[in-house]
Amino acid sequence: KCPHGSRHGMLMTEERCPICFESSTTGGVRCSCGSCIHHACVASYAISVAEEGRLPLKCPECALHWDEEVYLNSLGEELPRFQRAKQLQEELVARSTVPASPVSPRTQEVLARYGIRQCPQCHVMIQKQADGLFTGCDKMTCRCGCMFCFKCGREARGGVARCRCVGPQHSYIPRSAVLSNYQGAWILQSPLDMDLTKRPKGRSK
Repeated sequence: KCPHGSRHGMLMTEERCPICFESSTTGGVRCSCGSCIHHACVASYAISVAEEGRLPLKCPECALHWDEEVYLNSLGEELPRFQRAKQLQEELVARSTVPASPVSPRTQEVLARYGIRQCPQCHVMIQKQADGLFTGCDKMTCRCGCMFCFKCGREARGGVARCRCVGPQHSYIPRSAVLSNYQGAWILQSPLDMDLTKRPKGRSK
């Protein structure tokens, strides 16, 4: 163990980018914590964070908030893409402070590219999580209680899907589970719903 402490010990080892874990001795963005991140890694990281609506950007090593001047030069040709994502996040934040209202079809198209759709009932913005064991399904339940298909936007009726976009993988998540931030054993108590794809033909109204 280095007798001069961990800081001196770090200087004796090769610097590695905390994103790709490759050598970063060739330079990049340096945080005040001492980590050095490749410009290309910073660019992809910034785009990912911006498009997920998680700005401001934080150092991936120490979680310190970065001012934009720290990383903007690393974006290069991706700068316009970053700015569009940032603007969309700012618009969504601003919208959340005023009564919600339906957006235009053009805005809906832009939101869809970022995995966002308005609740058809209360018009709040909802972002779908990435596909996982219990996430990523198009059967959505809003905090207002509205159940709808994320893919086509059609509302369910009595907890029953009214479109053919999604099969009967599982039922809509109960509103109580949504309001409790998915705490409890609701996943074990939620039965399969009578999806439209399981009903007899001629009874799809």
